[in-house]
Amino acid sequence: MPLIWGIAVAAVGAGSWWWSIRLTLRAHEGQRLSWWATPPNAPARAIIMRGLGAAATVLGLGLVGTSRVLEPWAMGVIALILIGVPYFGAIAWHNSRLPRSEEQPET
Repeated sequence: MPLIWGIAVAAVGAGSWWWSIRLTLRAHEGQRLSWWATPPNAPARAIIMRGLGAAATVLGLGLVGTSRVLEPWAMGVIALILIGVPYFGAIAWHNSRLPRSEEQPET
């Protein structure tokens, strides 16, 4: 049973994480985003959903790990894929669509 609940919680958490990234990108159309810092005027709901999504994803993967279906290190790899890849990919895609100018610092 922890396997099913873990997959469900991780899926909801990953969806919330991805949704928060999309909210942030839409709020900053035309502005470059930093790789490591939260934008100064990020929507509050995006920040909340980012935290809840990451926590739910890790909790869900922890529940999947208790079922002994996969090794514990595999849960870390899956977490990196569900959280890290969409985040860095979305920021790279967003920043690549914007022209580089002298006023905007390289991030």
